[in-house]
Amino acid sequence: MGGQDLFLIAGMVVFLMAFTYFFTIRPQQKQLKEHKSMLEELKKGDKVMTAGGFIGKVEEVGEEYLILSLEPDDVKVKIFRDSIVGTTEI
Repeated sequence: MGGQDLFLIAGMVVFLMAFTYFFTIRPQQKQLKEHKSMLEELKKGDKVMTAGGFIGKVEEVGEEYLILSLEPDDVKVKIFRDSIVGTTEI
């Protein structure tokens, strides 16, 4: 009986590890890959939203920074690329 219990416990551990990988780690890696791809494809004229909630148009693209133009007064701000949450059509 002791050997069967050991296999049952080992099987449950393997199942929990696989469950954690496929439902937590893998989707998060996919989301990070998509976000990185979106940041690499940014170009002048794209409308983006920042982590702070600002929506602006990309005026200049640098290696680590972007220059955004915020409406209505055409205010220019310099922000890190990593603070871009996504593109928008608004």
